[in-house]
Amino acid sequence: MDRREPQVKQYTSETTIRSNGNILRKQGVRIAGTAAAAVLALALVGCGATANAEGPEKPTTSASEAPTPTETEAPVEAGNNMGAYENDPAVTPENEAALLAELQFTADMAPDQLAEHYNEVTSRWVMAGATPETWETWFNDSTGLTVEAIAQQVAEQNAPVYATALYGENYTNFITPSQLEDDIKKNAINITRFISTFGTDEFPNASAENTEAWHSTTNVVSVEPIQESESQTAIVVVRELQSNAEKTMFADEADGYNGYQVESALTFSPAADNPAVRVITSQNVAPVQ
Repeated sequence: MDRREPQVKQYTSETTIRSNGNILRKQGVRIAGTAAAAVLALALVGCGATANAEGPEKPTTSASEAPTPTETEAPVEAGNNMGAYENDPAVTPENEAALLAELQFTADMAPDQLAEHYNEVTSRWVMAGATPETWETWFNDSTGLTVEAIAQQVAEQNAPVYATALYGENYTNFITPSQLEDDIKKNAINITRFISTFGTDEFPNASAENTEAWHSTTNVVSVEPIQESESQTAIVVVRELQSNAEKTMFADEADGYNGYQVESALTFSPAADNPAVRVITSQNVAPVQ
């Protein structure tokens, strides 16, 4: 594959694996679009999906005389269908400082460490707030907020911490408003999918297809150093998309998502006071055969 030294001023957002398609599934509600598999990739790499106004059905207890959701608080400590996955909590004033410190790059990172950390932060961002606590907020809401509205609120709260960790304190100087909006949108989509597939032992999910709550991530496939100096490191990293779609109502879309790869050209400025990465280009490459 032909790789060229990245041009530092060519800032672009991560492009999508597929350029069209619009589908979002929720409990008992399925909306088909132009490319059924595409949105699973879009949900991770940055394009939105149109929400359905009805939203997922709120579950009730398995008891024959089940109380309505507004009469019962769903205990988040109950057993649930998250499997082995554990996502970052929604950002709050109480946890933002500690979370930012955990997410930030360090000035001494080698190219492979840079790639792994970039992958970790971006993977954690797309699922941040996809937690039982966020599901409980939706479950106990009596104001008529849709799951999409709750997910959007959480995603907007998350964005400043993750954007600062990736792009530095002055991140608005290095990414456009539309790029930030894309990052918020993909986080909101994943939160929506999580809420729509999550269930507890007491309040199981309405669909038997959802044996696990939705989860998506990426893994580093390869790293190629392009430039290394005291002031800047440039690399090309290839990441592979993965999800547990086969354990959710999105199982028939797994082949259109799992195994797809995204190639990103990055530069890293290891300033001791504000280490930050710049996404120069990001594009899909051929899926794994």
